Amino acid sequence: MKKKKLKSKLRAEQALDRQKLYQQIIDNPNTQLFYRLINRGRNNNRTTTNCLKINGEYMFLPEEQRKGFAQYYEDLSIPKEEQYDCNYLNLCKIRQSCIQEAIQECTDIPELFTESEIEKAIDCLNTKKSPDEYELTAEHLKNAKEIVTPALKSIFYNILLYRKVPTSFTSGILTPVLTKDKDSTELGNYRGITVTPVTGKTFEYSFLTKLNLESKTNLQFGFTKGLSPKWPV
Repeated sequence: MKKKKLKSKLRAEQALDRQKLYQQIIDNPNTQLFYRLINRGRNNNRTTTNCLKINGEYMFLPEEQRKGFAQYYEDLSIPKEEQYDCNYLNLCKIRQSCIQEAIQECTDIPELFTESEIEKAIDCLNTKKSPDEYELTAEHLKNAKEIVTPALKSIFYNILLYRKVPTSFTSGILTPVLTKDKDSTELGNYRGITVTPVTGKTFEYSFLTKLNLESKTNLQFGFTKGLSPKWPV
């Protein structure tokens, strides 16, 4: 009887602690709190619910639930053409085709990255964040800056030279987070927080220094004030 009361008390305190964290995120949302929430989920082997409703059926096995989440977020990431303004979508496709043709006709060798640019990019990385899927964090690059910078310089230059993005830059660790006061068995009540590769972030910071924003044409959407490359919904 005493053990049961103790367990009940512990569960109540854990629930109160979770609610405090959720309230902190709502009142003052910031990256640190989101990563704290992610780490809490990783360190806890128990799920927030014993079952998950997938395609009208309740799934109780963790493996089935993981597959359900994976399929759910994969479906969300696939563009649905019927959601867009067709005229705008066609215009974007034409612009994209023009840019690709211009790139193919360009014979200039891209400018090399300098080690100082990459070191500055590493300095821009935020510390005390969750590790990526390769167990790397900003601290790894910052503490081994002199060793990794030459290797990153070679990798980044080849990305520009061959115009191919490494597959390792295109993935990440996605953690489902239940929206407050929502039914935990419904897939649609979860939003995803993704931890992307730290080397990919370093490339992005390094590449920003290569952009000449004053020489951009009207065919380019990214990094332009007042414009967005996102599709309209």
